[in-house]
Amino acid sequence: MLFRFLVFLGLSLTFSINVMAQACIGGVDTSRNQTTPAGLTNFFVLSSEDTFNDPALNTFDPTVNTEIDGDRFDIDIMLRNVASQVAQRQLALDYFLNQFGVSFSTLVAADSGHTQKSWGSNDGNWLLLHYTIEPRYNQRIVYSGGETVPTDGWEVNQGYYRMMAISDTATTNGAWGDAATRTVQQFTFADYGEMRIQKRLPCVTSGFQTSTIDLNYETIRPTFPDVLANYGSAYGYQGTRANIDYNIYRESTALTGKARGRLELKAESGDDYTAQVRMVLKLS
Repeated sequence: MLFRFLVFLGLSLTFSINVMAQACIGGVDTSRNQTTPAGLTNFFVLSSEDTFNDPALNTFDPTVNTEIDGDRFDIDIMLRNVASQVAQRQLALDYFLNQFGVSFSTLVAADSGHTQKSWGSNDGNWLLLHYTIEPRYNQRIVYSGGETVPTDGWEVNQGYYRMMAISDTATTNGAWGDAATRTVQQFTFADYGEMRIQKRLPCVTSGFQTSTIDLNYETIRPTFPDVLANYGSAYGYQGTRANIDYNIYRESTALTGKARGRLELKAESGDDYTAQVRMVLKLS
């Protein structure tokens, strides 16, 4: 269960460019704007939740559940061709190599057509995975400082590459940790990915002013899921959880900030599960 659920854990963010804007007739209705405390402009809250029955927990297995295939985000949402997909993958590879000293060059080089869903590291201790968050998780921005977010939120699509340790002998030696060789535990992971937010502001008359915000993201440091939660049935809890902490930035305005939150999978009765994400994003 832990391995499969880890594809769900880990949202890391990076703001870039607004595109495809649609203006309001009569202007945006600001009468219901959220009250923003001092210093909390460019502040967002993201939420996601789904309850499902899955005896084999195939929900998080990309060989069974094609809805979590990262190509769905690349092709259906970002409209990328193969060359653009390969270029985006290379950005992730460069980040993992520079930040953590982990190289996937050998196996990735053999997949120039970007047909695989996972690739092993050169040393055999890490796995690179390509995923998207499937629509049924209803991932939404539910709060935006100083703006009115509709009750159904702003839809968020997400695609990402995940680097995950598959042995207890996995190490890092990149910019994180001052290039010193550090051993990490199995299932430790780091992400590099993107989000596309469908922003909708209510109009004075009717309808919405719409625009699209594209996001990229990267993990600050390797993340390890909560061990007590993973193996803690004796303590009255079954499931997996992880706290997340990411750097975020917006290229178009050079804004930088943090994203922090919790990702959790709860084992309910029988083969029922509830998956949740709660995250705050603050740009300065």
